[in-house]
Amino acid sequence: MYQYGNLSDFEFELLCRDIMERKIGCPLRCFAPGRDGGVDITETRLSGCHMVQVKHYIDSSYSTLLLKKELPKVKQKQPKHYYVCCGKKLTAQNISEIYQLFSGYMDDAEAVVDLMEIDRFLHKKENADIAVCNYEAVTDQGQSITEKNQKMDIKDR
Repeated sequence: MYQYGNLSDFEFELLCRDIMERKIGCPLRCFAPGRDGGVDITETRLSGCHMVQVKHYIDSSYSTLLLKKELPKVKQKQPKHYYVCCGKKLTAQNISEIYQLFSGYMDDAEAVVDLMEIDRFLHKKENADIAVCNYEAVTDQGQSITEKNQKMDIKDR
């Protein structure tokens, strides 16, 4: 697993923006650090169709995610598609709870993207460009995703 604890909250948001752009297939934007009204990432058109809340709580407990505080903000904004990207490994129960909380705004539980899913996504060859653009997130014992992919190529031959 890559070392996501090296990233600031804002750098983690940028990484999540890049991942979510690829996953949902539309351009997204982040905003400057500060009070965000429950919106960390949204479509570049600011239509509110797609909204992403990012929680970078790497070393925190699940109970500190404070997602219940986000629900009134989400209800006010009324996005068609709401996503939560979490810098924490979540259990199936955690993911289910988050999905149930925001089910009116999420297509399914896949809209909850935890640290294991982020890491799995970045380890895929076709997403190496995202890992390279977010180099600090993808250093693992001094080795970049490009170096790891080169080793995978050699193993595949």
